[in-house]
Amino acid sequence: MVKRLMNHYKRLFTPDVMYYEEQFMYGHREALLHFSQKNNSKLFNTNILLGSIDHGWYYSESVWKLRTKNPFKFANRYVWNDRQSELSATAYRTVAVGAPWLYMLNDLGLEPTNIEDRLPKLKNKVIIFPGHNTGYLFSFDVMGSIEEFKSIIPKDSEVTVCLFWLDFCDPSIRNAYKKQGWKVESVGATLRGSQPDSLNGGRPTVLIEMFNLLKDASLFITDDISTGLFYALSLNLSVQFIETQSLKNFNETWINHQRNNNPQALKNRKGFYSTGVDWASNYFIEIFDTKTHPRKFLDFSWGELGYEAFRRNPNGEKFVWIPNQTTEDSLTRYSKRLAEEKSFLLS
Repeated sequence: MVKRLMNHYKRLFTPDVMYYEEQFMYGHREALLHFSQKNNSKLFNTNILLGSIDHGWYYSESVWKLRTKNPFKFANRYVWNDRQSELSATAYRTVAVGAPWLYMLNDLGLEPTNIEDRLPKLKNKVIIFPGHNTGYLFSFDVMGSIEEFKSIIPKDSEVTVCLFWLDFCDPSIRNAYKKQGWKVESVGATLRGSQPDSLNGGRPTVLIEMFNLLKDASLFITDDISTGLFYALSLNLSVQFIETQSLKNFNETWINHQRNNNPQALKNRKGFYSTGVDWASNYFIEIFDTKTHPRKFLDFSWGELGYEAFRRNPNGEKFVWIPNQTTEDSLTRYSKRLAEEKSFLLS
């Protein structure tokens, strides 16, 4: 009881921008607000969601309760697809709305039916998207993974490696990929903490930079069942998934850590899993064949990103927005960069 009262007290004095901070990751709030403003003239560039939205695609539950300033009322937890919402409904107040990525694509005039025509591919452009090497509990064998990637890259490919921002900041990791003659990029950084709405690291435009990187690529190679995989598939890229030894070691280390320190976390609710590979073994088993037979999964990816939930929110009316004192420059930067990409698509 004392702990609960302390949590209520802490919530009363936590600014909304801090409490609902997850929405700012990767520019998700900017994508949703830009979309919603088209149909709601009362929204300002400084509004924030009363609640938050998943910052990525999840194989695990990864949902927690959010309260309003009134400690006895809950705020919405927006999730991407109906399956996740339905599996979490008995414990959390979730609303399926589709991934912010879909709102950005819609603003660019892109739908599953026109992706192939609107986004022609460069036949030799290959994107490698390694798993995040954050250094928590485990460090990937970068050179070992590079050798495994090299074994499946088609001849005469122009390769770009997209690194998670922490990896990109590490010269040893960045240079290991560059020594292969590959381009190395990052689509931006997003920080959590005292200033979740910061413009630093290109936070507001991460989704747009990801789109810019992927839009004309033909092949996406990864060793991670992750958000980036579904983004690539949604743009009609072929995929090669390779379960590197580093990924196997990481998953084993992570599960052992949970077993020793938080065994309850391994007791996933029905429909959720401890690793992306476990999730794919139940929902997306075809991905394992792509190592030797690259394939496209356009319809599947749009479904996983919550396209049906997105279609039920055509004007953004499911989002609850509240006034705040965030900088207007955040949405201005997002809107300007989006307009550049839209102009490119129309040219």
